[in-house]
Amino acid sequence: MISVVVPVKNQWAHTHRLLQCLADQPCRVLVIDNGSTDHTLMMLRSRQRRPPWIGRLSWTRMPGRTIYEMWNHGFDWASQERDAAWRVLMTNNDIRLPPGALGALERALNHDRDAWVAYPDYDAPWDAWRGHTTHRETRGVLSDGGMFGACFMLAGHRIPWRPLVTDLTYEWWYGDNHLAEEIEQHGGKQYRVEGLPVQHVNEGTASTLDPSILYGMKYRDRHRWINRYERNT
Repeated sequence: MISVVVPVKNQWAHTHRLLQCLADQPCRVLVIDNGSTDHTLMMLRSRQRRPPWIGRLSWTRMPGRTIYEMWNHGFDWASQERDAAWRVLMTNNDIRLPPGALGALERALNHDRDAWVAYPDYDAPWDAWRGHTTHRETRGVLSDGGMFGACFMLAGHRIPWRPLVTDLTYEWWYGDNHLAEEIEQHGGKQYRVEGLPVQHVNEGTASTLDPSILYGMKYRDRHRWINRYERNT
């Protein structure tokens, strides 16, 4: 079974919409709450008691942690899956996926034993989805035409290091750049599942942050990424 990790903070409407997308797909879901002060936790408890989520929807609290600390926690949780070839989808809550999306991503990982990452096609029109896809190898992240950091699936058993994100100095941005680079340096490949659409509310998860704090985090993360080789020498 595919594991899905969803970091959240408030914005229940986003989380609810994502859970609706996942309810009919074969997966188990871990929602990691980053200190919500709205009705998110109450609603998660309510959803947890309703079919089809019984036994498949879990949540935990990690207030004040970075997005990458939550990724690491979720990755460790997913690694407990009994299937030797385990898969984990890392996704923002401000994402919408069509029916059959998880299967399409998993097939992309299965078609090449060196495939470590598969992600949806952020350029594909939503209404054109008919379940047919092709796979195209890419590099880098969204800004390079590569991995979509807001929603991607990992072949967890192929990743040889722990924790998943090894540089936790990144606060909110560029940790996906760091992860994509590490995967490439270790010989892993990433694939875009062309034709598989995704809807994303741009910076929807970041809207819970104070704008001045947000700007500072962006600036510091960009500086860390640009100067990453100097920091490691």
